[in-house]
Amino acid sequence: MGQINNDDKLKNKGSNSVKTAFQFENKKEAVMDSKNAVDAVLKSPIDLAFLSKPDGTIVAINQSGAEILHQQSDQLVGIRIFELLSPNEAMDKKKVFEKVIKTGKSTSIEGQIAGKWFRQNIHPVFDLQENVRQLAFFSYDITDQKKTELLLEEKERQLKIQAVRLDELNTTLKILLKKKEQDKNEMEHNLLANVKYLFEPFIEKIKDTELDDRQKYLLEIIDLNIKEIVSPLTRKLSMQNLALTSNEIRIANLIKHGRSSKEISKILNISPKTVYTHRKNIRKKIGVDRKKANLRSYLLSMESHLTSRGIKTMPRILIIEDDIQLQEMLQQMLTHEGYEVQVASNGIEGIRCYHKTPADLVITDIIMPEKSGIETISELKETYPEVTIIAMSGGGRADIKLLEIAETLGAQRTLNKPFPREELIGTIKEVLKESSQKFYLPQTK
Repeated sequence: MGQINNDDKLKNKGSNSVKTAFQFENKKEAVMDSKNAVDAVLKSPIDLAFLSKPDGTIVAINQSGAEILHQQSDQLVGIRIFELLSPNEAMDKKKVFEKVIKTGKSTSIEGQIAGKWFRQNIHPVFDLQENVRQLAFFSYDITDQKKTELLLEEKERQLKIQAVRLDELNTTLKILLKKKEQDKNEMEHNLLANVKYLFEPFIEKIKDTELDDRQKYLLEIIDLNIKEIVSPLTRKLSMQNLALTSNEIRIANLIKHGRSSKEISKILNISPKTVYTHRKNIRKKIGVDRKKANLRSYLLSMESHLTSRGIKTMPRILIIEDDIQLQEMLQQMLTHEGYEVQVASNGIEGIRCYHKTPADLVITDIIMPEKSGIETISELKETYPEVTIIAMSGGGRADIKLLEIAETLGAQRTLNKPFPREELIGTIKEVLKESSQKFYLPQTK
């Protein structure tokens, strides 16, 4: 660091000595003649120093400056400096020269000359009428410093990208942990429902039959073991979490197994009228009370949701994409294919749009501002388990990992950008066909 400071002092000393020769408080009384100006430039210890006419013609140049331009000093005299530079460099220098000539004031810039970076100081030299007679040009080589700055800028850019990725992965991890907890609760819920309403009632009925002592003993052991299994769960779950009552669940299960109302009446020891009432309540709760649809078919999820309701609508697709150009291209493409298309520019807007008008399919980008695609998928799936989703992102390693996470959260398909039109259309048709073959029971609060 000390050597650098010494070099800077030497350069500044050389620059100051030359500027002193050109800048006077009384320009009319202290104009340097051409010979002194040339001597000042030639003796300058600065990396690149030259004296030129206003049109850029070189009058004198120091030895180190000539070496930078890969020429001999005497060969450069009489040549316009602009001819030795690249088109862009020449254009920049012309603008600076014109500014100094017009304002009569020195200026400093940073720029490239012959592939190297320089800190450039340009000073006007005046005649007795205070017109700019010549220009004195002094430059310091800052290539190494500039490379370091550019390297630091690139490092900073990479760190920002990594920070965004880490934030995205951190958010994703939180969502996955939440999803894992939800899956665990759902599994416990299903286990309790299956044991409590599909086994216990029939064990109780077996107890009411004529059994010998050994049979009673064995049945008692089975009953105790089942209660031992579900007892930790009963403390966590309650009937409020179930869409149907206990009797309705029993009857619905028997209906799925093809039992008639008369058979159900005998099995559960209730009247046929009571069975009819329960069937009616079940149909109402799953939303088919006003439809001429087979209840067993609904419960077995063997019929298309749209077909069973007699509804034929143009599929509605919601596109969530922050790249406006890609968003517009997808919208035009899918509209041309006959779909009804809605668009949103981020996850927050997309979820709000879906709340207002649910779509048959959601196509969402993964990396977006405001709310990421991972967060969007998680929230949509939590609120609308039946939502069909295609997730898309770039083809980088991190993007592929995020797409795998999107599938874990419930996305039916994933697409790597860029993808051909045929792949997108084919994937949309596949997931819409699959979703039409499913039926989801609405949640009853």
